[in-house]
Amino acid sequence: MKLADPVISDDLSRNGIAYRSFFEESGDMICISSPEGKLLDVNKAGVALFGYASKEDFLALGDLGRLYHSPRNLENWRHLMEQQGCVKDFESTLLKKNGEIIAALETSCVLRDGAGRAVAYAGIIRDVTRDVKSNMYVHRQYVDLVNSLRDVRRTQPKLIQQEKLASIGQLAAGIAHELNNPIGFISSNFATLKSYVGIIKRYILFCEKLAAAAHKSGNDDLQRHVRALLAFRKRQKVQYIYKDIEDLVSESLDGTQRITEIVKSLRNFSRIDTGTEIELYDINEAIESTLTVAKNEIKYVADVVKELGEVPGIECVGGEINQVLLNIIVNAAQSIKSQNRSSRGTIRVRTWSDGEHVACEISDDGPGIRQEIIHRIFDPFFTTKEAGKGIGLGLSISYDIVMHKHKGDLSVESRPGETTRFTVKLPIKSRIEVGDIPDDVDAE
Repeated sequence: MKLADPVISDDLSRNGIAYRSFFEESGDMICISSPEGKLLDVNKAGVALFGYASKEDFLALGDLGRLYHSPRNLENWRHLMEQQGCVKDFESTLLKKNGEIIAALETSCVLRDGAGRAVAYAGIIRDVTRDVKSNMYVHRQYVDLVNSLRDVRRTQPKLIQQEKLASIGQLAAGIAHELNNPIGFISSNFATLKSYVGIIKRYILFCEKLAAAAHKSGNDDLQRHVRALLAFRKRQKVQYIYKDIEDLVSESLDGTQRITEIVKSLRNFSRIDTGTEIELYDINEAIESTLTVAKNEIKYVADVVKELGEVPGIECVGGEINQVLLNIIVNAAQSIKSQNRSSRGTIRVRTWSDGEHVACEISDDGPGIRQEIIHRIFDPFFTTKEAGKGIGLGLSISYDIVMHKHKGDLSVESRPGETTRFTVKLPIKSRIEVGDIPDDVDAE
């Protein structure tokens, strides 16, 4: 074996054939230099890595320093070699013949003669440029993902609010209809009451005149007033008015009570007093409020069966859980309605507790969900509704509210043509992280 420098030739030639075979056939670059930095030998992988035509062309560089992109990098490497005698996986940036920079990991050691003197530095250099670029790409992707998550985190409260407003807008006509019914008969009752009051006033006036005539004791005059009074009483059906006026007042009071309950349910549903704060939440009361808000969507297509168990209060953001319940209940009513069936459907709502969680199960006997798409129903913008009927955010937002924010569980089971069952499980003790509740959300 013949090396470029005869000084180290004898020391390395004892197992010359094996050494040269390893040296030349190694897939990684092997380079030998003098302690002063003179290039002494390089293998084929090194010549190819740096883009030189031959070993002679490579060694013609002379100085090891011409391979390094950064002089400081070379100084650090030499310092470690002098102090430790070896370096493992030293990170460096090297320059190819065409000026291209490569990233490398270098493992080096000192070669010594029989007297222990350092006669050369031998290094194995591995090109990790592709790995570095890959890591940089992954890092960029990670940074982009973090930025995207930050954007989602910033916009999520607004999305939830927009979806909530969209749902309220969708149900506004139904709520207006529910309010119009009691308001309509209250208005009609008060119009009738106004008429009755006029008749009663005139009847009382007759009575006063009769009393005045009796006081004067003119028999003929008294008889005339009595006959007029009785005729008026019969003609105006005063006896009927006495009975009907009680029914009108009772019915009107019932109507005002219904309006109060609708407004209270709407207020409880929107949770305008608590906003995004954690509160003690009664899921049974919330179901009642939500069913009232969604009544116009349900009452023409389905009957509601409630099986509400005795459950403890939940620490959660009540307005958001109301939105989840509304989304599922309205979807159930709309799925039944889509069948155009002659018979009414059934929506069943059941609640229970296992000690750590409170669960709500909402099922319907609508068309069900096909198995090939059921895994997608929580995906953003996925919808099976006709164009214009929904944008596919309701269940996606519901999933995020329950699973990610409240650390609960939202699952679905379905048998096509028979039933669909959504189950919401929420921890009794809040698991919401402080950062999940925005300090301030712009109302746009």
